[in-house]
Amino acid sequence: MAVLISALEVGPNEDSLVRETGYPLNFVASIVNRMWQAGLWNTELIDDRELWKSDGSLDGASLFLHALVALGEITREPIPSGAKYFYAATGQLAHEWTSPDPLQ
Repeated sequence: MAVLISALEVGPNEDSLVRETGYPLNFVASIVNRMWQAGLWNTELIDDRELWKSDGSLDGASLFLHALVALGEITREPIPSGAKYFYAATGQLAHEWTSPDPLQ
């Protein structure tokens, strides 16, 4: 969770996240890789649209879901209307997120 929160502050760069969190590079690199594969991070940006409620407050359940992606417990597949989340172990659908602004 600390890596995800730190990324909101310093961006999704491995070296910056290692400095910010104090975690080993191999641990941080695996999280960065999973978040890139999920389409949530790229080299400079974080897609954090799912993390915020309509009133601007943090959605804790969405943050936890992203943490599960970061740990490899859940996979995320972007779809035109948002994203689908699957349990990594079973492939079963765990959650579906619909973007309030699809195709962006």
